[in-house]
Amino acid sequence: MASLEEAIYSALSNDETLSGLVTGVYNTIALQSATYPFIVFQLISAEDDYTLTQRVREVYRYQVRCVAEGYDNETCVAAMRKVDALLTGASLSVSSYTFWYARRSRQFAYAETDFAGKAYQTVGAEWIIEMDPT
Repeated sequence: MASLEEAIYSALSNDETLSGLVTGVYNTIALQSATYPFIVFQLISAEDDYTLTQRVREVYRYQVRCVAEGYDNETCVAAMRKVDALLTGASLSVSSYTFWYARRSRQFAYAETDFAGKAYQTVGAEWIIEMDPT
């Protein structure tokens, strides 16, 4: 849903505190030229709820993660705290929908290395966003 993704992007990219922690916010995949640390968000799933034949609710799951280079994940932890404050209970503006709520459903963190031995840290979470399509 493009307008929901625009609302998420706007909420994350227009915050001065978050912008001071990360170099950018990307939808689905970061640019190859992106510098660390950055935020990436993406749709994980979408589900509709019905009463008989009428759609009464749309439920979206979005993953948001901060990716940093190196062994220290403190910046990503701070960035994800700010993301949580921005998204949980947010009033996202999506035209032609009545926004219900956004809530964090799970958190995760992991580290990995590439073939050259360079380390990367990822800290993230998933949010459930519910909306009324009428």
